Amino acid sequence: MKKSTLALAVTVGVLAQQAGAAGFLEDSKASVSSRTLYFNNDLREGFRASDQRETATGLKFDYTSGFTQGTVGFGLDAQAVMGLHLGGGIQHHTVNTANTVVPTDTDGSSVSDWSRVGANAKMRFSKTELKVGNALAPNLPILVSNDGRLLPQAFEGGILTSKDLDSVTFTAGQLNKSIGRASSNWTDLSVAGATQGSDQFRFAGADWKVT
Repeated sequence: MKKSTLALAVTVGVLAQQAGAAGFLEDSKASVSSRTLYFNNDLREGFRASDQRETATGLKFDYTSGFTQGTVGFGLDAQAVMGLHLGGGIQHHTVNTANTVVPTDTDGSSVSDWSRVGANAKMRFSKTELKVGNALAPNLPILVSNDGRLLPQAFEGGILTSKDLDSVTFTAGQLNKSIGRASSNWTDLSVAGATQGSDQFRFAGADWKVT
């Protein structure tokens, strides 16, 4: 994690020196959005009976730069998110909601707030683009970043996408860590019910669009 963070910081520093190049700033976009969620799941029967209630507001800032001019263009994407707990109480905060809505504090209650900041350095050559960082949100047949609660899930790693061939999109990459929708901590990758995690998930594939 420290090595990847340092590498990203060095890359960002290089990009900052080139930020004056036409295209980097002119094509930049920034947006701020918010989302308020009320979660109520009353499990009245069974071994894990509980009354789950959570109310929270999420804030998200997204920045997407353009690319510097030249044969190879460089850019930077960044994202900052913050969650604010509005209500629910310790009696309504359970293990089930802690994993998907609001993180748990040391006393077992919901935390009052949580946040994270991430960025991706990107490089473009022709119609091929490489993104490396800790704010990746893949949307692939094999993996989709989950945005079904308050804050979006994020991944650390690198993804290469190429559209140099007409009607064909090649995708390849490696993911090392993920951060959940209700967390500020990075964890190894795993599927539901897994007993062990992995810090290397490699993938490659192609999509063909019939015209």
